[in-house]
Amino acid sequence: MMIKMKQLLAIIALGMTTGLTAQITVDNYTIELEADVDQVEAVAPITAQSDCGVVTSTVKEAIFSGGCLGNLVRTYTFTDECGNSATAEQYIKLTDSTPPVLDEVTPTLSAGMDNLPEAPAVTASDNSGKPVSVSLSEKRVDDNVVRIWTAEDQCGNTSIVKQTIKLTDI
Repeated sequence: MMIKMKQLLAIIALGMTTGLTAQITVDNYTIELEADVDQVEAVAPITAQSDCGVVTSTVKEAIFSGGCLGNLVRTYTFTDECGNSATAEQYIKLTDSTPPVLDEVTPTLSAGMDNLPEAPAVTASDNSGKPVSVSLSEKRVDDNVVRIWTAEDQCGNTSIVKQTIKLTDI
């Protein structure tokens, strides 16, 4: 059997492997940043490229203590079609600049001193989903009783709702 030189080179080339490997390159991104809790979803995801086909990514999120709402750590794992993988982490300090929202109360009432209605239970909610503390202060000012509910979220944002009761039998 006679093998021509061209065929011999082709047979040798089929048995050879190269030392070249594809790598995943993670695109530039900001490692540490701050984001308002309402804007976290707007933080651009980390991306990556590879010479070995399409790169897929998975993201795991965890919240750790720190600041008023904590720190969000996003861990990205990238995989290409050759089975190469790479990881990248991003640290997002969660902030909140939106005050909590209090239940509505009737702003003005009239009542006799002996008929003063009890203060309603007022609750509040916050865009962070975290608990909100609500306090009530009540004082008499001239012929009025003034009630002020104050809500404060975990980041120190506050809001108030006020009720004035005009006393009719003074």
